[in-house]
Amino acid sequence: MSNLTEIIKTIAAHAGKQEPLNWTTFSDGRVWAQDTPGGALGLVPELAGIDCCVASGALLKALRAMPGEPAFEHSGSVLTISSGSSRACLPTVSRSAAPKMVTPMVKAKWQPVPFLQDIDKVAWAISEDVTRTHLRGVYLDQHAIVATNGHTLAIVRAQDKIEQVPPSGVLFAPKVAAGLGEDVEIAFGKQAIFFSGDKGETFRFANVLDAVFPPYNRVIQDPKGSSTLVVDAEQFRGAIKRSKLTGSEGFVAQIDPSGIRIDVVGRTELTLFDLTDHVPAIRGGDGRAKSKDQVEIDLSIEYVSSALGAIGSGEVLIRYLGPLDPVSFEAGQYQAIVMPMRR
Repeated sequence: MSNLTEIIKTIAAHAGKQEPLNWTTFSDGRVWAQDTPGGALGLVPELAGIDCCVASGALLKALRAMPGEPAFEHSGSVLTISSGSSRACLPTVSRSAAPKMVTPMVKAKWQPVPFLQDIDKVAWAISEDVTRTHLRGVYLDQHAIVATNGHTLAIVRAQDKIEQVPPSGVLFAPKVAAGLGEDVEIAFGKQAIFFSGDKGETFRFANVLDAVFPPYNRVIQDPKGSSTLVVDAEQFRGAIKRSKLTGSEGFVAQIDPSGIRIDVVGRTELTLFDLTDHVPAIRGGDGRAKSKDQVEIDLSIEYVSSALGAIGSGEVLIRYLGPLDPVSFEAGQYQAIVMPMRR
């Protein structure tokens, strides 16, 4: 398939499912499609003469059916796509039938933001409550990318200050930015963030959400005075996955310098579970095992599993204080904070 075909397919895949967001628009050598969270824009100067809107679903099917490099021709209210003996004739509508692109293309300085490839590490913490708009996206400021649902918080910190981001930060849905890869650069329009990729031929844009993100630094505890423990992330997550089999929402974590004891009581339709597991410490924060250092905390199986899943393999540092205090899971620039469950 030609690069042109791949560009248009990438753009059309970002269209919505229902009108008026289900169109792919061709105009002035650009192609774009968008949904509520954002969309994608491609620069295709070879199609500068085409000015119309096409149903994105039909466009994708036609491009997939072409055996080779396609040619495009727009006449009247029909866009013809042909390759060899294959031809698809797609009905078109004027550009006025589709929404205008959310923001014009910007000429501002692009800045690399390598840590945006880690957006999935925080996206799991976004709130699913549609009434809490201020928690329905990821928040990007000059120092980190953050998400929270009020019960847990996930953050990836930037190694260098991101000068391009407004000091007040921006909130956006992460769907558009997922899977961007390592060579990501950003620029800002009036109502959206642009993400570059594919050697400058395509750009994704995420609509900025009109909501105020809470001051996340207030819930990040001061490391002074807290106890720490280092365990193997995969081993800990394996124990949590076994806990899920009980059908319970939470588990009791007994933490001391020797490791973490996991106690779960749950019930399925036929079975009553009383599961005990132990994750040994690789090392404790101060190397001293004292019985008074043991802390018992009720934690969510789902949240801890997601926090550990974002880390993957390697070591995870666990920072804890008391039974009613949040627990922090840390690895490199990543940190997840989980509030204890109420009994």
